[in-house]
Amino acid sequence: MRQPIYKSRPVEPNPARFGGQRINDFIVLSEGFSNCYLLQTPAGNIQVNAGMGIEAPVHKHNFDAFSSEQLRYLVLTQGHVDHVGGVAYAREHNPGMA
Repeated sequence: MRQPIYKSRPVEPNPARFGGQRINDFIVLSEGFSNCYLLQTPAGNIQVNAGMGIEAPVHKHNFDAFSSEQLRYLVLTQGHVDHVGGVAYAREHNPGMA
């Protein structure tokens, strides 16, 4: 039987880890309370979810290692704080982001 994914999740006060992971040619993963993803497209970078506010600098650091372009869009999959907490930080560092 396969191990449920939730059992492999970190259970630290701040589980965001330095070091992103390239998933394929255009997707980068940054782990945290909720994972965030960077989608690199010809039209610009898109971040999926913003993580917790305390994790936002770690996610930015991880994504910056793969791309120096500012974010063009931020897409949120739900309104829970572990997905939207880093929105203000993302906006502050990407003034042209939609």
